[in-house]
Amino acid sequence: MSLNTTVLNDAIALLAPGNTFNKYENRIDEYAAYKYHQDNSNILLTESLIESIKNSERQPTKIPVLNKTVNPSINVRSCDIAVPDSVSEFYTLTYVTLGFTAGISKALNVDNYISAEEQLADQIKSGIISVMGDLESLAIASLEAGKTTNFASTVYANNGSEYTLTQAEKDGFYKNLPAVMRRQVLGSNVYDDIANTEAATLQTFLQAQGAANSENSEYQFTTQQRYNFYRTNGIVPGGGIEETHYVAAPGSAGVYQWIDNDAKMRNAVNEGNKWDVMSDPIMNMDWGVYYKRNCVDKSAEAAGYQRTLSEAWEFTSDFAFVTARNSADDTSIVKFTIDTV
Repeated sequence: MSLNTTVLNDAIALLAPGNTFNKYENRIDEYAAYKYHQDNSNILLTESLIESIKNSERQPTKIPVLNKTVNPSINVRSCDIAVPDSVSEFYTLTYVTLGFTAGISKALNVDNYISAEEQLADQIKSGIISVMGDLESLAIASLEAGKTTNFASTVYANNGSEYTLTQAEKDGFYKNLPAVMRRQVLGSNVYDDIANTEAATLQTFLQAQGAANSENSEYQFTTQQRYNFYRTNGIVPGGGIEETHYVAAPGSAGVYQWIDNDAKMRNAVNEGNKWDVMSDPIMNMDWGVYYKRNCVDKSAEAAGYQRTLSEAWEFTSDFAFVTARNSADDTSIVKFTIDTV
């Protein structure tokens, strides 16, 4: 006699809402460099204007600008007035298309513990994470490309690319920073500080040393001199460097989106082949969405499904990263590095 034929099948534990067992599978980063560009977009250029003047993918977006004018002072009066030359040009915004796809065949989920809705939501989330990783890299590249090559201050040494601090100079970084920025003719009572994640350690330490401590360093952060801190995993300091900072005056960079016309017009071939604009619930970003419904062979995934309904979505948007222009490369973004020694 045997009970083998009636033994229990696999014990399946369905996750209840709120369980964290699978929560950390697709983790969403903070994407701080991208957020910095977002926060400053309307200061740099009016977002609605930039997005409204671009009518198609093939139409370049250009901004007429004047180059820096050399207009020396005079010390004598003259009947023959020599006027300075003015040079104008167009600044062209460069857009890059980024997006992701998602798709389900609901019939395959009928006898599955994973619902079609759960599968689709997971695909969208993972797609957004991939795109945001690309956008974060582009945002950091924008800062690097837009940094100044002019170093007017003698408070810190520079290598022609950034100001360089030794470990011994680290604790005075925020004390000296306003003076360095003012020497760059970038005086402000607020600066944006975009840096690697580990830079938060110095910031937290200095802010914690208040007036009641033997050494007060909290004075470096006051209502008269404020910082917007952006800490990102996307900035990875090179060898021998502990911290990398991009310090910017307000409105030094921005990012602008454009969605294709078919999506904005909500065009449709039929109910199974159409376009739309959707805002994702994770980053609250608008996407141009192309939806396609079709009959496909899914037998390679599940036996018996030689013809089944398949639904697919393509989410795309165009992005342009812009930094405040300076024809002499004397820009409003200043790079600092702090050495490990």
